[in-house]
Amino acid sequence: MTPPDSLRLDNPLWQFALRLWNDDAIANICLSLQGKGWSVTRILTAAWLAANGVRWDGREPDGLTEWRHQVTEPLRSLRQRLPRDHEGIAPLRHDIKSAELSSERTELAWIHAWHDRECHNLLNCPVDNPALLTRNLRAAAPGQRNTEETLMIQLTDALFCSGKQRRDTDAQGGTA
Repeated sequence: MTPPDSLRLDNPLWQFALRLWNDDAIANICLSLQGKGWSVTRILTAAWLAANGVRWDGREPDGLTEWRHQVTEPLRSLRQRLPRDHEGIAPLRHDIKSAELSSERTELAWIHAWHDRECHNLLNCPVDNPALLTRNLRAAAPGQRNTEETLMIQLTDALFCSGKQRRDTDAQGGTA
C-alpha cells in the first residue's frame, strides 16, 4: 500500500485534473458518480488517458486500490459525517477535506508514475475522442458496472465540449 518514493505530485495528470475540475459541469457529474460508488481519480485517469489516445483496461498499480480504501475513502467518510454548517467544527472539516484532497493527489501521482512510460508530456491534450473516453469510463466503473449510463454520457459530452472550447480558444490565439 505504500506509494513509490519517486512520486511527482505536480505532474501532467494533476494539471489535467485541475483544469477539468474548474469546469463546474464536469466537477458536479464526477461528484454525482462518486456518490454512486465511483472513484473520481479513476474517472480523471480515464479522461486523461483518453485525451492522450491511450486505451485503458482499468488496471491500476499494485497497492493503489488498497490506499484508496484505507486512506482516501475513510477521510471522505469522516468529512461527510461532520456537519457542514457547524462553526466549531468548520476548521476540523476543512483540515480533513485538505487531507482527502492530498490523498487523491497522491493517487493521481501514483497513477501518473505508473503510466508515465506510455504517456509523455500530456498536459495540454484535449479530450476529443468520445468513443475512447466512453470506453475508458466503462473501465473506470466500480465493479465494471455500466449502470450510470446517463451520467457517463453527460460526462463525455461535458469533457468533449471542454476540449472543443479549449481548441477553439487556442485557435483564436487565446488561452484556456
